Amino acid sequence: MSGLREAVARYESQFRPVIHNDLLEISKLVQQMARPEWSEPLAKMRADFERQMAAFRTPLINIQDSLKSFRAMGELAAMGAAVRTIAPFEPALVLGLRAEIGDWREAEIDVSPLLDDPAGRVAVFEEQGFNSELTDFPTEGFEAALSITHIELGLVAAELAPPPAESVPGFNKGAYEWLFVFERELRLFIEKRLSSIDSKPWQTRLPAGMHDKWQAKRAEALAKGEIEQPLIHYADFADYTDIILSRANWRDCFRSTFKHEEAVREGFNRLRPIRIVVAHMRVLTAAEWLTLNLEVRRFLRAIGVLRT
Repeated sequence: MSGLREAVARYESQFRPVIHNDLLEISKLVQQMARPEWSEPLAKMRADFERQMAAFRTPLINIQDSLKSFRAMGELAAMGAAVRTIAPFEPALVLGLRAEIGDWREAEIDVSPLLDDPAGRVAVFEEQGFNSELTDFPTEGFEAALSITHIELGLVAAELAPPPAESVPGFNKGAYEWLFVFERELRLFIEKRLSSIDSKPWQTRLPAGMHDKWQAKRAEALAKGEIEQPLIHYADFADYTDIILSRANWRDCFRSTFKHEEAVREGFNRLRPIRIVVAHMRVLTAAEWLTLNLEVRRFLRAIGVLRT
């Protein structure tokens, strides 16, 4: 353990706080690096970003390679502005995020064998194209970076807060709560949209076999003495994609909200391994935490739960 602490201390000693000249360099890079489609939202938030950067005294800048830190802060600032202001599934945002956090369109990855191998999970993200510069900060510096760039979702608002979960460790509380809110609100949205199409019960629009599967899961839960929940509560995470992207449902219920099928699939593919890690009470890597904040915000904005 002492060896691990020493390694962390050596790594953190490579960084220093932001100084005035850094703000000028980062500001230049932000202007150069921001994709044309992101320039307007970034311009609106630039003054706030620079003000917060100036106020932080947390080590953020790599002493030996300051340009890498500047690039990372510039990209995070651009993403933070874009993900809060551009329509969640517009191509400009979808393609920009794909360039930075990876192409997950065909990546249905099970990270269960890697639950106790954070480095292995990081490698999975990098294999998909995740830009590792975005997370190359000391822990406190990374948290500050997400706060400064407004990527971090922050505390769950009281009106959205999930019920207390005594078994959730403190290090996973934020991730657990936001994933809980994401799934709860998504289930409500799905049920509402399916119910709005015609007079038939919304369950008739479920993919073949899904209704029976949910009923069996509910019966099993009740047999264990659990409190009965609405039927959709027994959906698996993969079921959401199957419901939304089934041909008739997409055409009649969901295309107007999510715009592009492959972008929906990609978002769920990014969140699926993160959900597994949180469900098994493991510590998220920085790549997973960054991705969770971006994708949960995007989906919750799309279904009207968050405004920014």
